[in-house]
Amino acid sequence: MKILAISHACVTDVNQQLFVELARIGDNQIELVAPSSWKSEYSSTPQNLKLLDSVNFPVHSFPVYFSGNLTLHFYKGALTKIVRKFDPDVIFIDQEPWAFSTAQWLSLAVRFKKPAVIYTKQNIYKNYPLPFRILEKRCYSIAKSIMVINKETEDVLRKKGYTGPAPELAHGCDLSLFYPGDTAEMRKKLGLTGTVLGYMGRLVPDKGIDVMIRAAIKLRETNQDISLLIVGSGEEDASLKELVASSSLPLNVVFTGSVPHREAGDYMRCMDIFVLCSRTRSNWKEQFGRVIVEAMACGVPVIGSDSGHIPVLIEQTEGGLVFKEDNVEDLKDKIKQLINNPNTREQMALSGRKYVSEHFTHKAVAETLNSILFKAAG
Repeated sequence: MKILAISHACVTDVNQQLFVELARIGDNQIELVAPSSWKSEYSSTPQNLKLLDSVNFPVHSFPVYFSGNLTLHFYKGALTKIVRKFDPDVIFIDQEPWAFSTAQWLSLAVRFKKPAVIYTKQNIYKNYPLPFRILEKRCYSIAKSIMVINKETEDVLRKKGYTGPAPELAHGCDLSLFYPGDTAEMRKKLGLTGTVLGYMGRLVPDKGIDVMIRAAIKLRETNQDISLLIVGSGEEDASLKELVASSSLPLNVVFTGSVPHREAGDYMRCMDIFVLCSRTRSNWKEQFGRVIVEAMACGVPVIGSDSGHIPVLIEQTEGGLVFKEDNVEDLKDKIKQLINNPNTREQMALSGRKYVSEHFTHKAVAETLNSILFKAAG
């Protein structure tokens, strides 16, 4: 099967691993289109396309207009030439139905009479203004299949009138980066003591890191020996540090800033409990929780809020506990429950890692994607 894949996320090398695995299945031939550079929310300088060493298929890089904007960006270059020369059996567009880039590639799919498969993660019903509402409806009528990140996303599609296939596709995890291991030296280097509670990701209000800090402060008041490891950067960096400083009792919190993805597992392994306090907004709720899967791959049990897909993921894997969103007392109690029950914590760690290794590896996700694309190619 000849697959032409379009993904702005593949400007980052680790996101290419899914397509590396897809290329290893049967007689698949892959060609990938990605931006030559992308304005990342994690950096003030644009990120240039970087390829994994294991990429052994053609990758076409083009500049994009409105770089960094998921909805407005679209490619500039000889796109027609790629479709004509490669003559794919199916075009896979990893972008939302209403986006300009989706419309751009769907037009090529129609022109060359190629089936197109879209991947959407929007799990909140929204009415978009013109012209995006028109592009969205056009996508529904053209796409052979629209993959979803979770059941909530499918519900949104159905409510908006989409009647076609909507198979589910999870995010994958690289077990060569995220795995259990000895962390004594790394913990010592970071100055971590006691039970380590951790978070990794953007430091923004949506992620509720302040809830974890407030729960930790309450635990310190009961003389619990804990440390916090907060990995990432964002607009809340200063305010979170101020919150830590306001504690009446000393609280050991290590802020590392952003770290390279290839080193993320080294920090994740230092955590005894991973905490994800995502809070639902009018325009956002947790769509999947990839970092949960990465924590579980490291053998770390998870405590997550009941925002979006988090409770579904934790229930599926049996790898942790769920607390009521924004409820500091409930989170404190859940953390204490795991601290006081090491056997339960160990069982959750084993269950979570087992499920991830069976269902959420890039190889497993690629096999699911291959089945979906093969069916669409007809």
